[in-house]
Amino acid sequence: MIRTDNLTYGYGDGPSAVHGVSFALTAGTSLAVVGPNGSGKSTLLRLLAGLLSPCRGAVSIAGFPIDTLRPSLRARHVAILFQNPDDQIFATRVRDELRFAPVQAGVPSHVIDERMDRAAALCGIREDLDRNPHDLSRARRKRVCLASVYMMETPLVLLDEPLSGQDAAGRRVVMQMMAALRSRGRTVVAVTHDMNFAASFDSMLVLRAGGVCAVGDPRSLFSDPSLDLPLPDALVLGRRLGLHDTCLTEGELLEALNPL
Repeated sequence: MIRTDNLTYGYGDGPSAVHGVSFALTAGTSLAVVGPNGSGKSTLLRLLAGLLSPCRGAVSIAGFPIDTLRPSLRARHVAILFQNPDDQIFATRVRDELRFAPVQAGVPSHVIDERMDRAAALCGIREDLDRNPHDLSRARRKRVCLASVYMMETPLVLLDEPLSGQDAAGRRVVMQMMAALRSRGRTVVAVTHDMNFAASFDSMLVLRAGGVCAVGDPRSLFSDPSLDLPLPDALVLGRRLGLHDTCLTEGELLEALNPL
């Protein structure tokens, strides 16, 4: 679905923000990109979306080099959620915000209405459809942006810190969105500092100083002490309780504590 080869990008004359990044992700799978602040996570996501052009290397989506795709065609392949919703929202009514990209892509009006109904319900913003998004809280504005991403129904979805600024209700919305995207066979790449969230992905990519430190499934990476990763809450608690199992979720922890 998506492939990068020796991807490198730098800002101005400074050191490369991303260097030598190579990985491949098959269709319908999910990848969490983790690492400390300044490690190049958001830059990598913008490179994957074609919003930045690499100094070296390439990004391919569905076999097509992304820099050869016209913006209108690229928008049919990939949708991105920015970390700051104010970088994304421009309309003065939520309904218009959700409709804009599908209209530009030529999606029929009745299909847009159906998608909007699903997206608004999924993100819990039905009551906000006729409000100005700039009057909403930051957390709810981010839900509007999530709904906009969902509306495009692209094969590839990129999420930059989707849990940032979300309360418990917002977190549930994000998890519901992830489940909905997976059920529809979407490929998802998400940048996150939340290790509980990262543990739910099919694979993880660890960035340090712009380079790939490790790639693999979450269970393997969280079990590797040399990576010195922050750990999911369930794994931390399990180790305090003396469990040898790598429990990544509350369900796994309960099962390990109460074996049949």
